[in-house]
Amino acid sequence: MVYHLLNIYYFMIIARIFLTWIIKSYTLENHPIGYWLCALTDPFLRLFRRLPFATIGGMIDISPIFALWALTLAQRFVRALSVTQSAPFLVVLLGMIFHLFISIIAIVKTVVLVFALILLFRLLHILFSKQSGYNVVLSHIDFAVRKLLQGPLSFLQMAQSKFTTQVTALFILTSLLTYLLALSESSLGGFFQRVLSRL
Repeated sequence: MVYHLLNIYYFMIIARIFLTWIIKSYTLENHPIGYWLCALTDPFLRLFRRLPFATIGGMIDISPIFALWALTLAQRFVRALSVTQSAPFLVVLLGMIFHLFISIIAIVKTVVLVFALILLFRLLHILFSKQSGYNVVLSHIDFAVRKLLQGPLSFLQMAQSKFTTQVTALFILTSLLTYLLALSESSLGGFFQRVLSRL
């Protein structure tokens, strides 16, 4: 029962995200469906908007990713409890800790993958688009990239290199990091399963 309620709430958040892309965010609460979705999902989403890393460069809001992963984690816990009711307490506790650890890796991997895809979009636009001028989405991406290159990833600035080169280097770095995180998620998942099966 709890698992199904969490599943319904998960899809409500996804519906709310898609609606913000279709309907302007400031009119979403005035929309008949949007009003109820906002009323039911905003309190939960606000918890994740307070996180210091909930936006990329202060512009791109990725807090719904964390909210969805928190719900996924809660679903895993509920399912693990229902499956392992007859298992010893230590096995259940270790299973929960292992699931939490793997879920944290999965969250980080998803965030890095989303950013890699955003960088790929920007790179393709730089290389193949003939349009010039102001674009809100592109300016947000550029702002986020420049913030990262001035802060934690300043080593990628490579002494007066072009913005295209910096975006390419950042895309390669995030792609490699996504691959390593996916590899570690898979390896650790298998390792944890073997540990639990021996207990």
